[in-house]
Amino acid sequence: MRIPPRRALGPRTWLLVAGDGEARIYDVEPASLRLTARRDGRMRPSQTSDYVPGVAGLVNNGARHRKFDALLVAAPPKVMTNLLRGLSAAARRRVALEIRLPWTRLSTTAMTLRLMRSLLAA
Repeated sequence: MRIPPRRALGPRTWLLVAGDGEARIYDVEPASLRLTARRDGRMRPSQTSDYVPGVAGLVNNGARHRKFDALLVAAPPKVMTNLLRGLSAAARRRVALEIRLPWTRLSTTAMTLRLMRSLLAA
């Protein structure tokens, strides 16, 4: 797990939470670590049978259009491996934190607390 200092997150940071056949993308406010769900950042199993390429495509598109400076990824190990393989070089360069744990069932409050602990541990 690579853990950056909080100042390395940048003003436009995304948190990608994937697993259990679904994925969500949040905007992260670097100063407070407040999470805001992106309207275009949710994929459910009903949308596609293999959602990982779709999620990677969404992130690649965001990187291509410079919608984020840093990417934090939380996913179980197998999903994480598949996601990272699907990311473009531009998106991979922006990965600032890899959390190889399932966070899809956590509330935004719980995710914020765990994210804060991960960043403070660095």
